[in-house]
Amino acid sequence: ANATALTNLEKIRRHYEFRGVSALEDNDLETAQNNLTRLGTIDTNSDEYVNLAADIASYQFNLALSENLRNASNAFQEGNLLQPENESAIYFANEVLELDQDNAEAKALLERVSDQLVEQANEKILTRKFSEAETIITAVKQNTPNHNSIPLLDAMLSRARETPAPLDSTLENDPNNLGNSTEATNASKTPNRQASEQAQFDLQYFRQGLASYRAEDYESAIA
Repeated sequence: ANATALTNLEKIRRHYEFRGVSALEDNDLETAQNNLTRLGTIDTNSDEYVNLAADIASYQFNLALSENLRNASNAFQEGNLLQPENESAIYFANEVLELDQDNAEAKALLERVSDQLVEQANEKILTRKFSEAETIITAVKQNTPNHNSIPLLDAMLSRARETPAPLDSTLENDPNNLGNSTEATNASKTPNRQASEQAQFDLQYFRQGLASYRAEDYESAIA
């Protein structure tokens, strides 16, 4: 009688395990968990319970991985690279790496995010929004510390901060200017005017560096 009871109990355990596995194949996590609970009322040390618990854990892991990858891709497509803080492409990609530190898809997405952030940082530098540029550069360093653009960005930001802002171009048409003669033109080149011309030159220098970066000519970009 005891042997028969044990045999029937084993059949019940296998039945619940089978139903649980089938539910996972149908993406029905709730049903799978219900069958695990029933197995647990019989024996949490049984092979059937241990196996189904492992299958559910694996399913949940892969589900979280795929959801975060999908969210990261959607955020990237929508241009949400850094913000909103808990809904950005960087946030979701890092969530994937928390689960799977070697995930190639998440790493590739972070590289693409950094590529776009580099473009944004360059534009911030060219428009002299240095604080915003520094925030973006910091994000690039944190998420892709070996990105080829980092030395260039640091050099550009440092140089730009040391360069005076260009004077307004309307000064060229100032009616109080000294005239169009060479002597007058030279006389009009005050230190501020000379600094402005230097700033215009440096602006062109930065733009050439950006063009070299986009062409992946990193040595010329940094030079």
